[in-house]
Amino acid sequence: MKCDERDKVMNYCPKFTVIIPVYNVAAYLAKCIDSVLKQEFKQYEVILIDDGSTDESGTICDKFAEQDKRIVVIHQKNKGLSAARNIGIENAKGEYILFLDSDDYWHDSSALNIIYSRLNVSNADILSFNYMKFCDDVFEKPYFKQDTNMPLDKLEKNSLEYQVDHDLWIACAWNKVIKRELFYQGKLYFNLGITSEDIDWCLRLALYAEKFDFIANVIVCYRQRKTSISNSITVQKMDMLIDNIEVCLSLLEKEQKIRKIDILKPYIGYQYGTAIYSMSFITNKKEYNRIMKRLNQNKDVLRWSKNRKVQMLQLVDYIGGNKLLVFLLRIKNRLNKLQ
Repeated sequence: MKCDERDKVMNYCPKFTVIIPVYNVAAYLAKCIDSVLKQEFKQYEVILIDDGSTDESGTICDKFAEQDKRIVVIHQKNKGLSAARNIGIENAKGEYILFLDSDDYWHDSSALNIIYSRLNVSNADILSFNYMKFCDDVFEKPYFKQDTNMPLDKLEKNSLEYQVDHDLWIACAWNKVIKRELFYQGKLYFNLGITSEDIDWCLRLALYAEKFDFIANVIVCYRQRKTSISNSITVQKMDMLIDNIEVCLSLLEKEQKIRKIDILKPYIGYQYGTAIYSMSFITNKKEYNRIMKRLNQNKDVLRWSKNRKVQMLQLVDYIGGNKLLVFLLRIKNRLNKLQ
């Protein structure tokens, strides 16, 4: 979908739209927006969706918009991350769309140049890229190995299969650049009122798009808050995670392209492995038994994953069942706390 005639007259037809949902992140927001505004590549717009913030986030958004005409601010009542992203999609003008979480930021000023250069070569529907996690300014290694750029000879026929087989296709919206026309043609909006919303969205994206690319360049710095993983995993979130896995299984059942079904099974198997690992943080015995019963209804899905860590979970589960598996995971969690 091209820019409309009004945009052409105004000489404002951005290559990229950067969508940033904002909610109570006053402490981090300026750094996030600055990381976009300092880009060497200038043909982009930024859409800031203030999702009913109760701190100074909305004011910060407005101040940045006053300084740069490429920034659009939308204020709305709190509706959640998915709704905020969808509003951004509906208002986007760029040929490609990127998402950026408002407490994260882009690694350096060459990010969009790197992305633009690669897209000129690959013309991919979706380009995925690397990122680094950090907490209190202490950075981990890049999530993907630095030598994992996708071979250009894989772009035409086996691009999605290559990414899934090499664990490069992950359930994240913010490590992907997507052609804007895909959103409208495939109705690829985010489902509302759920957590883990990227899981089924990334599957729908993979089912609809045709040409996929990946670069190992670190584009995003992903902030991990001090709140521990164990505190962030709740019974409600576990139920929603399983809901998303079940939605994914339903999508595969309806898919007509048999080859794509086979290609994407490992992706769902990995999400199932994540759910099993997360069960080690559920301490309420009654809820644990209820949720594990739900998981066991699709236990064979674990076998689909090609990820080595998930395959280890499968092996332990085969030897000793769920109880041994979760017992060992809880020991691992305790040892990690001591480090």
